[in-house]
Amino acid sequence: MSMKEVNIESYIDCCEFVKLSHLYENMLHEGKNIKEALNFFLETGNLEQMNIYENVYEDNESVKIFSQFKKEVVFGFNIENIPNVLMGFLVNKIVAIGEYRCSDIVNIVSRIKKLEKGIGKIYSLYTVVTFLLGKENGMKKIAMMLYPELLELSESNRGIYFLLKSLIEAKRINVWWLDGNNAALYLTKPKVAVCFYGAIRGVDWQERLSENVKLICKPLMADSFLFSWNQCFVWPGFFRLSSQSWINRFLSAEMRDAPQEILEIYRGTNIFSNVYNILKNEMCIPVSNEEILKAGIGYVQTMDLNCFLASSEYMEIVRKLSHISKKRGYILRNFVILLFIRYKVFAYMSQVSKELNKNYDYIICCRHDIKYGNINISFAELAKLQFNEVGDRILGDAMSTHFVYGKFRAMEVYCDLFKSLVDFMLISGVKNITTGLIHGLSYNWLIFNGIVVKNNTTMIYRFNDINRFAIPDISEHLHRDIEKMRINNDFSEEKIASFQAWFDKFCLNYTNNEVFTNFKILDSKTKELESKNKILDSIQNNSNHKTLDSNPQILESLNAILLDNNIHSLDSKQLYFILQHSTAKQRIHNHLSYKLGKAMIENSKSILGYIRMPYVLSYIKDKHKQEQQQYQEAIKKNPNLKLPTLESYPDYKESLKEKECITYKLGEAFIKASKTWYKGGYVKLWFEVRKLKKEFEK
Repeated sequence: MSMKEVNIESYIDCCEFVKLSHLYENMLHEGKNIKEALNFFLETGNLEQMNIYENVYEDNESVKIFSQFKKEVVFGFNIENIPNVLMGFLVNKIVAIGEYRCSDIVNIVSRIKKLEKGIGKIYSLYTVVTFLLGKENGMKKIAMMLYPELLELSESNRGIYFLLKSLIEAKRINVWWLDGNNAALYLTKPKVAVCFYGAIRGVDWQERLSENVKLICKPLMADSFLFSWNQCFVWPGFFRLSSQSWINRFLSAEMRDAPQEILEIYRGTNIFSNVYNILKNEMCIPVSNEEILKAGIGYVQTMDLNCFLASSEYMEIVRKLSHISKKRGYILRNFVILLFIRYKVFAYMSQVSKELNKNYDYIICCRHDIKYGNINISFAELAKLQFNEVGDRILGDAMSTHFVYGKFRAMEVYCDLFKSLVDFMLISGVKNITTGLIHGLSYNWLIFNGIVVKNNTTMIYRFNDINRFAIPDISEHLHRDIEKMRINNDFSEEKIASFQAWFDKFCLNYTNNEVFTNFKILDSKTKELESKNKILDSIQNNSNHKTLDSNPQILESLNAILLDNNIHSLDSKQLYFILQHSTAKQRIHNHLSYKLGKAMIENSKSILGYIRMPYVLSYIKDKHKQEQQQYQEAIKKNPNLKLPTLESYPDYKESLKEKECITYKLGEAFIKASKTWYKGGYVKLWFEVRKLKKEFEK
């Protein structure tokens, strides 16, 4: 390597562009490195030198670009029409004139970001940043648009490195050190929101959630949000699994030596019918928002899963998807649920941010029930993303969807798939909903909306951590299955012994621990209250309850329930029951007349409502009758559940007005008509409805 070649590399490394220019001038005089020298003058905007050698080297590619540019300039100077290779000329023009429009500066900076690595990009970056940092604060902020490029080039160019260092020492910007080697530069700290979503799983869910908050939120000083169901799946059940082994999915490696008859769900269901009938079902316990907040989450919103599954929103989507996909049942349900809670956590975060008047720059949307290893997320990683990009692991023509991050608007698009789910599936030509569809559909949805997924291959995470689930007691059920095998002579004693040995180890590992024991106590209490809770479920409605006046008789009944079951705090079912029957007005709203009248009014607002009204009213009558029967059975078992008389409520006189409202009167008229239907009762009902309408309009 010659001395001149050494000097060229040294000058480029130190951004010594004046010395480099003199060196290339000498080379051109000597007829050496002509192509390299002319390319340097073109990309650094030294048009004076290009003009000198235009006629000498007219076949040179750099000279041809320069000549074409000269012809176009004759017809007027327009920034948009100047090729990127002449970015140096644009930068020089701004610096030389000293007068500029803010929009022109933003345009130039945006174009510099798109330049390929080379002398032109290094020159333009160094020159424009040096120039802008000598200007007012507004221009300094524009210069910060280039910090990802500055960071990248600083690793291989000392001139850019010292430019960054001088900025830091001058305290022009704040520096957020990440891993000790890289720095992301900001005028103000970026605001990050982490949106956790997904079902709460396993008995150690609080520990897992707390770990993820510390791992993800703490380094980014991010606010944390969570949307989930108000219950924890302590045992997931394997009813949704088909060919996949529940042992490999849920149990530790030491349990995977099970006999083939146990490993295969289909065979196991037939052989161990009693055991598998228990293990196939999900087991849940209630979870409060307070418990979630204790794990370190900043903002929590939960919802009852059964309420969502019974909602018109869910039913309508499932109905439409059923016409598109052949798949039904759990796969369809889980597909809709995942997209719904992803949408809801972003909506909740947006709502809170408006209330707090806090605008987030970056959003991370991730599952909270995953054990994350290396996620490699930092300010520097976030800063690499453009406004129309998100980061995630790309899996062929799909994305993992477990840990997605990006700027606010791009992430809003990502989470909004639920709102356009049916239409987009029709556009995409999806014919079947599979367990992995959410990954491909999310990826295509982003592409459809002009969002690019940047592949982050460094993220490592896995779903189920072993020993997280509580296993129900199966000893009695196993005994019955073993006895049945012996009676039917299905297997040899040696084979039966292998079954027994494996299940003994299974029970020892999963029932002989403190967490499972605590769950068993809770589960037994749940069973004790099972008959009561059925009644409470049947009587409660979905209305919002207000602060209620104390009622001695109701409080006495409530205390009796608590003392009877040795419970010191109400569960949600009992709370709803007590609250929704704590006033006479609420009691009247649970009368059949009021329920029927309310349904008649609601269904009279559309033609479809009139068509389905007979079915709705018939259902309400049957349901009410069933509830009353269940209630009578419950108070026979526990008289403390019996509600006090209406006259004992403080609002009794006021509640009588409810019996005079049109809602109640309509219901009464319908009941009367139903009893005399064979005498033309429903014909009389039509006249009665018109009469009631006129009376209440007055």
